[in-house]
Amino acid sequence: MTMCGLISHLRWVEHHWIEVMFLGEEPEGPLTAATDDDPDPEMRTAVDIPLPQLLAEYEEQSARYRLPGGRTRPGLTDRCLAA
Repeated sequence: MTMCGLISHLRWVEHHWIEVMFLGEEPEGPLTAATDDDPDPEMRTAVDIPLPQLLAEYEEQSARYRLPGGRTRPGLTDRCLAA
Protein backbone atom coordinates (compact mmCIF):
# COMPACT_ATOMS: atom_id res chain seq x y z
CA MET A 1 0.00 0.00 0.00
CA THR A 2 1.25 3.47 -0.88
CA MET A 3 0.12 6.97 0.07
CA CYS A 4 -0.99 7.49 -3.54
CA GLY A 5 -3.00 4.26 -3.41
CA LEU A 6 -4.71 5.31 -0.19
CA ILE A 7 -5.65 8.78 -1.49
CA SER A 8 -6.94 7.26 -4.74
CA HIS A 9 -8.97 4.71 -2.77
CA LEU A 10 -10.58 7.45 -0.66
CA ARG A 11 -11.45 9.50 -3.74
CA TRP A 12 -13.02 6.66 -5.69
CA VAL A 13 -14.85 5.06 -2.76
CA GLU A 14 -16.40 8.45 -1.95
CA HIS A 15 -17.43 8.78 -5.60
CA HIS A 16 -18.92 5.28 -5.60
CA TRP A 17 -20.95 5.64 -2.40
CA ILE A 18 -22.30 9.14 -2.99
CA GLU A 19 -22.69 9.38 -6.74
CA VAL A 20 -23.37 5.75 -7.68
CA MET A 21 -25.06 4.21 -4.65
CA PHE A 22 -26.99 7.22 -3.28
CA LEU A 23 -27.59 9.30 -6.41
CA GLY A 24 -27.90 6.50 -8.95
CA GLU A 25 -25.29 7.80 -11.40
CA GLU A 26 -23.24 5.55 -13.65
CA PRO A 27 -20.02 4.15 -12.20
CA GLU A 28 -16.75 5.45 -13.63
CA GLY A 29 -13.07 5.32 -12.88
CA PRO A 30 -10.87 2.45 -11.76
CA LEU A 31 -13.53 0.79 -9.59
CA THR A 32 -15.33 -0.29 -12.75
CA ALA A 33 -12.42 -2.69 -13.33
CA ALA A 34 -12.73 -4.32 -9.88
CA THR A 35 -12.75 -8.13 -9.83
CA ASP A 36 -12.66 -10.79 -7.13
CA ASP A 37 -8.91 -11.10 -7.75
CA ASP A 38 -8.36 -7.31 -7.77
CA PRO A 39 -11.12 -5.70 -5.66
CA ASP A 40 -9.29 -2.36 -5.25
CA PRO A 41 -7.64 -1.50 -8.58
CA GLU A 42 -7.64 2.20 -7.64
CA MET A 43 -4.91 1.44 -5.09
CA ARG A 44 -2.70 -0.40 -7.57
CA THR A 45 -3.08 1.99 -10.51
CA ALA A 46 -2.44 5.14 -8.44
CA VAL A 47 1.31 4.56 -8.31
CA ASP A 48 1.56 6.15 -11.77
CA ILE A 49 -0.32 9.33 -10.76
CA PRO A 50 1.53 12.18 -9.02
CA LEU A 51 0.48 12.76 -5.40
CA PRO A 52 -0.46 16.45 -5.97
CA GLN A 53 -2.84 15.38 -8.74
CA LEU A 54 -4.43 12.71 -6.54
CA LEU A 55 -4.86 15.18 -3.68
CA ALA A 56 -6.46 17.73 -6.03
CA GLU A 57 -8.86 15.10 -7.42
CA TYR A 58 -9.81 13.96 -3.92
CA GLU A 59 -10.41 17.56 -2.78
CA GLU A 60 -12.57 18.18 -5.87
CA GLN A 61 -14.56 14.99 -5.25
CA SER A 62 -15.10 15.87 -1.59
CA ALA A 63 -16.08 19.47 -2.34
CA ARG A 64 -18.89 18.46 -4.72
CA TYR A 65 -21.31 17.81 -1.88
CA ARG A 66 -19.96 20.15 0.77
CA LEU A 67 -21.22 23.69 1.30
CA PRO A 68 -19.56 26.37 3.45
CA GLY A 69 -19.80 25.44 7.10
CA GLY A 70 -19.59 21.71 6.36
CA ARG A 71 -23.25 21.37 5.36
CA THR A 72 -24.24 19.03 2.53
CA ARG A 73 -26.06 20.10 -0.60
CA PRO A 74 -29.84 20.36 -0.32
CA GLY A 75 -31.54 17.09 -1.17
CA LEU A 76 -28.47 14.92 -0.63
CA THR A 77 -29.39 14.14 2.98
CA ASP A 78 -32.96 13.30 1.98
CA ARG A 79 -31.73 10.97 -0.77
CA CYS A 80 -29.29 9.29 1.59
CA LEU A 81 -31.93 8.71 4.23
CA ALA A 82 -34.38 7.33 1.68
CA ALA A 83 -31.84 4.86 0.28
